[in-house]
Amino acid sequence: MARFFAEAKGDVNLAKASYLSHKFDELKEQQSKAEAERRSADAAALVEAAAERLSREAKTLAYFPAWAKGTCPNCGVLLMSSATQCQTCGTSFEGETACKPKPFTG
Repeated sequence: MARFFAEAKGDVNLAKASYLSHKFDELKEQQSKAEAERRSADAAALVEAAAERLSREAKTLAYFPAWAKGTCPNCGVLLMSSATQCQTCGTSFEGETACKPKPFTG
């Protein structure tokens, strides 16, 4: 507060206004950082959940023969060749003009 009082050349009201403006900017910056950290944590949690789901699906598909498996032509995720939609990217495999899962070659 002393710095703002000195900058305002003794004007108490101007010093208070400058101090409050400075504090407001500090709080706004802290809030922005906290929001960015929260978004980052949310994104990390989503990535972890997706990786876990893909791992479970891959383990399940391991029990099926190779001819029954395929990969999504859009995102490459392993799925059943009879799937009607990719659970990862949402690509539809239904309809005459729709793309179909690529044969599994792994």
